[in-house]
Amino acid sequence: MYDDLSDQADTVVAVLDVEFLIAPTARAALVEYRDRGLDVNDATTVRYVGTPGGLAGLIADIGAASVADGVILIGLDDGESTELLSSTTLPRLLQDGIVDADTVDAVRAAAAVTARESASHGGS
Repeated sequence: MYDDLSDQADTVVAVLDVEFLIAPTARAALVEYRDRGLDVNDATTVRYVGTPGGLAGLIADIGAASVADGVILIGLDDGESTELLSSTTLPRLLQDGIVDADTVDAVRAAAAVTARESASHGGS
């Protein structure tokens, strides 16, 4: 998702998987996380549980610290986090210059497809 990916053939691109579950408040996210029976010890990559703004900050920090050139976001719930990602996190990343409008549009389109597929299969 970070927008500094290079097209140079001799450049190594590192992408970090980030599992996420976000809610309007950190407390609500933690309750949802617990209610889903998720365990921090089961994480195989970076796992973020918190607010949409906190997720935006994490993504910005990953880029600013050159931890990775981009992130792959993996929602841990049935779509509520993806809706908040689209409505709250992406606009903040766009405002802060972390992503461009084309990236926001692409992520929203992919999220819409995922939501339709999940709905057609009765959720996760």
